[in-house]
Amino acid sequence: MNCNHTFVFTPNCGSHVCVRCELHAHVTPDSEITQELARCWCGWSADGRNGYMDLVELDPTLDEYYLP
Repeated sequence: MNCNHTFVFTPNCGSHVCVRCELHAHVTPDSEITQELARCWCGWSADGRNGYMDLVELDPTLDEYYLP
């Protein structure tokens, strides 16, 4: 998808989220993408899966208490 991203910082995620396509990323103050995320503990995932569950599966030692 081709998107002219408009990012806002989302404290729940700890990342910037595009209000148009929901891409989660780390960006500079000039909105230049420095890293696109594959999954997020808010549940978002680039591949449409449950990002939260993917993170728990990747690291079973994650304390679910700290994840939303």
